[in-house]
Amino acid sequence: MDEAEKSAAAPARRVRADWLQSDESPFGVHDRDGRGYIYAKRELLVAARDLPRLAKALEQLQVDVKPEHADELGVVRVHVEPLPNSDQRRTVPELLAEIRKIDAPDGDPTEPLNVGPNHVFAGEPEYDGGPATAALPSQTTSYVTGRLGKGVHVTVIDTGYTRGIHPYMDSRITSAGTPDLDAQPKDGHIDFEAGHSTFVAGMILRRAPRAEIDVVEVLGPAGYGTEHDIARAIVAHGGSNVINLSLGGYSEDDQPPVALDAALRKVRPGTAVVAAAGNNNSQRPMWPAAFKRVIAVGALDETGGRASFSNYGAWVDACTAAVNLVGPFPRFPEEAEAPEFQGWAIWSGTSFAAPKVAGEIAARLSTRRFGTAREAAAGFVNDPTRPYLPGLGTVLAL
Repeated sequence: MDEAEKSAAAPARRVRADWLQSDESPFGVHDRDGRGYIYAKRELLVAARDLPRLAKALEQLQVDVKPEHADELGVVRVHVEPLPNSDQRRTVPELLAEIRKIDAPDGDPTEPLNVGPNHVFAGEPEYDGGPATAALPSQTTSYVTGRLGKGVHVTVIDTGYTRGIHPYMDSRITSAGTPDLDAQPKDGHIDFEAGHSTFVAGMILRRAPRAEIDVVEVLGPAGYGTEHDIARAIVAHGGSNVINLSLGGYSEDDQPPVALDAALRKVRPGTAVVAAAGNNNSQRPMWPAAFKRVIAVGALDETGGRASFSNYGAWVDACTAAVNLVGPFPRFPEEAEAPEFQGWAIWSGTSFAAPKVAGEIAARLSTRRFGTAREAAAGFVNDPTRPYLPGLGTVLAL
């Protein structure tokens, strides 16, 4: 990312970070020696079988337990509040530390309590705030033609999709609702990740023009969504051929997040799950990309080397070019005669490397040379004849 891009992204990044830290935000930020994470305030996730143990510990801490009914995830979302006669107001990380001390006073439980925060993940994540760059208006456009992808079903779990701007995309995409492009915060400027799913879907259709895409909104226009909502979306669409997750985040103690782990175990075996590796220039595992069940995709720059922002590590499976890409975007402001964004944008990040891989899987599956999307993915992601970069995996020219 050059200095001009950094300068353009900085104001939008500051607005987003300020909103995240504000009272208006339902999320909290836990920073512990650079190993932090974002979480939903006053919420925990626990395996259904461990709910009685959790309730017993919370009773000792004078915390009221309001569990939701367990669904097919087998994970319960628990709302926690101090009891009226208690003056204890703990953050979620503080509460979890105390719960574990009570549940395992000697620090070595026979079977650890399967509980964690309701982590908050972001599209195109950095720990301290958003995509590698902010979207910039583009005068350049691109179009897709061809029959690859026909009969293949791809699910994009992301922000909301804006209809009515790109008719061809509208004909290939199923989505619900009309996302607000200026809401987090509402300040007259397009939110930091508004339009994210539009751009992501455009990358898929460029590789697989005839694919059928479901866009499922789990992230707000600032780009944040909870682990529980994302996990439920994964389970609901676990029968898709390909699932694209251009989102992610860090977790407590870098452990696999409870609900995402449960959700991925319920995805159909033949489904290919693709996720962005993240944009923090870090080896720290980014979830869900770091799950072995998921194809983690990093970003290359124009020279073919690792993009300066891309995460890397042994958990990254593949990489492809994802700097200064041109893709479809909403029109904003919609009512303006000459809007800042007229349907196209320039954007960089691993969020857009991932759907290029997802689209290629869809294209290959449509040729009927493979029985499942995972087989189609393995045919090129695990190809030993392709170039390989340590920490970034197989190099894909897409």
